[in-house]
Order: sequence, then C-alpha cells, then structure tokens
Amino acid sequence: MCAVLRARRWFGTLFEPTSDQLAAIALQPVVYGLIGQHIGQRSCRIHTHVLLAYANPRVRPTFIPGMHWDPAPGDYTSIRSYCDKDDDIYEWGATPSGRKGLQDAWNHFVDTIKAGEVDKDSQFLKNYEGELAHKNIWLVGPTGCGKSRMAHEAFPPEEKCVLIEDADPTMCKFIAHYFKIWCDRYPFIAEKKGGAIAVNASDYNLVVTSQYTIDECFPEERDAEAIRRRFDVFEFKEEDSLSFTWKSVTLD
Repeated sequence: MCAVLRARRWFGTLFEPTSDQLAAIALQPVVYGLIGQHIGQRSCRIHTHVLLAYANPRVRPTFIPGMHWDPAPGDYTSIRSYCDKDDDIYEWGATPSGRKGLQDAWNHFVDTIKAGEVDKDSQFLKNYEGELAHKNIWLVGPTGCGKSRMAHEAFPPEEKCVLIEDADPTMCKFIAHYFKIWCDRYPFIAEKKGGAIAVNASDYNLVVTSQYTIDECFPEERDAEAIRRRFDVFEFKEEDSLSFTWKSVTLD
C-alpha cells in the first residue's frame, strides 16, 4: 500500500469557477493563499490557479469536487509569477520565510515518486491540451538528408523549440525515463548546477533528429511504445543519390 501523500503547499487548477467555489478557497485556514486567473489561449476558458500554504502538512484537498491538486513545485516567487499572467491575482496571508525553497520542491517530487503518483494527470501548472504528437517531432533518416534543416523550420520563431540532434541507441539507452518526461505535457523538476528548476513541458516543442528509429533507440518495447505515442515521426527515404523525400508515419 502506498503511503498517503502529505504536503504543506498544494497547487490546484480549476476551470470556470463559480463564486461559491472561489469563496470556499478563500476561506481555507492557510498561512498564505493565492488565486490567479487567466483565459486559456487554446481553450478560451477561464483557468484558475490556486496555491494554498498550510502551517502543517495535509493530505490532498477535497473541498471542491473535481478540482485537481498537486504538491506545489518551485519557490513562491516563481509560482506567483506563473499565476500573474493577466494581472488578475488575489493573495492573502504571508509566505512562510524559507519554508519551501527549491530543495523542498525536489523533496516533494521524490515523495510523489514514492507514492506512485508521478504518472497521474497533473494540472498544477498550465498543461498542453492538444495531441502530444503535434508538439513533438522525430526526424529519422540517413546523414545529409536535411533533417536538421527541417528541424529548424518546423516551428515559427515565436514558438520555443528544444532540439536534440543525432540521437542514437547509445545515447538513449540510459535516458528512456527522462525522454518520456521531456516529451510529455506536464511540468517536472530538472536538476541544474547548484540546485533545481521547475520546467513546464507544455512551454516548448521538442524536435529529435536521428539516423535511427524510435524502436532502434529504445529496445525496451514499453519505452518505445510510450515514446511513439508522444511523437509525430517523419521518415526520410532515399530516392537516389541526390534527393530525399519524407513521409509521416505517425500512428493513430
């Protein structure tokens, strides 16, 4: 049996909240609370993000049926900055000084792993709402066929794009777990020199170039299947010594 997950800080997402629901949030016995609202670019729905910081660790809130909660990542400054998108934010109480820094965020991430909840749907930050294959592209083909050029032209300049070039079985052998996180839709904690940082996978498109297929890079079928679902694969075929064509091989 998994241990019950407890946290002092909970981050929740609610769509098109009622006045009664907002009042219920504001009446929570917290030392600090935050409500931020903005209009989703894709859904055109009101997104309400809520941070509740309790004095002591608590189980996942259930006072609003259907509202999703996760342990809050990052520090208060980064969370507030994320919520204050449309300058529509309400705060009360005071942030507990030094209580939840990046190290605590990492500890909570580890706690969710132990509780077996990492792979569950998470909406504590903005999540990509479309098909993952529309934001992740795997370009496979022989060297010199134009994969890198297509990678740089795949998305308009105003969209963030992460490019992984020349992926091969040796590189991918030890990072299948991370690959599934990088090309998913949910935020994650990434280690960096001297600490950690919260990264939202919904904020970028991921393009991989390789001379190998996904199945060749990830020999474990469970890994390959999960990664195939997340990518639109373009396979470059050699027609002759001078020209190459590509075809989409995305699976339904």
